[in-house]
Amino acid sequence: MIIKKLLNFFVAFVVIISFSTSLISLAVTDNSYFSFSYGTTRYTAQLNSSADFSNMSEVEFPSKYNNNTNGELPVVFNKAGITNDTITSLITPSSVSSVSPMAFQGLNALEKVSYTYTGELTFSAITFMNCSTKLKTIKIDASSVIFTGATGPRAFTGFVNNDDAKIIVTSENVKNQIINGTKNGVPVSEKQIEVKSSSLPKPVITLSCEDITYGTVGGFKP
Repeated sequence: MIIKKLLNFFVAFVVIISFSTSLISLAVTDNSYFSFSYGTTRYTAQLNSSADFSNMSEVEFPSKYNNNTNGELPVVFNKAGITNDTITSLITPSSVSSVSPMAFQGLNALEKVSYTYTGELTFSAITFMNCSTKLKTIKIDASSVIFTGATGPRAFTGFVNNDDAKIIVTSENVKNQIINGTKNGVPVSEKQIEVKSSSLPKPVITLSCEDITYGTVGGFKP
């Protein structure tokens, strides 16, 4: 009976491990969906026009790429480079520090765009004017944002007029920067900005028993 239970446990454990491995493999970025151009200090990436995106609704660009010749370098995203009617969500590389004009033109079904830059994200041009009219959500997971030049304050042209358009940020500071940064261009109203906690990895602190001091209570160690 005990042996049977152990065998059942072992089989279940193997199934769980196998399932977990399959999930991990599915989460790994497949670079065949992108085309990369080498530029000395970085790669510029676009969506691969030959790839099949028919069963994909969300695409996440890699932040680094290695072509085995020039070594591993950061990836930037300037434009989609294709016309597509199935992709609804696009996540830009975390190495992207500035927002490119016309970056999402051609993605006709796009509903959500996510930026995950850890520093200051720069808006210097009209970015969302020629986007899909279905675009409802722009998520900005950055420590701060800045609007520069004559067209930076007009970055959200078109988008802010979409029904239920929402910009999700990770701090009140970024929210205020967007409001103040766009007020002399195409203003984003306070009601169109929602503050949520950051999804970026948090620092990991490891404690050992040696790091903890303790006293005694009634002669007993707690």
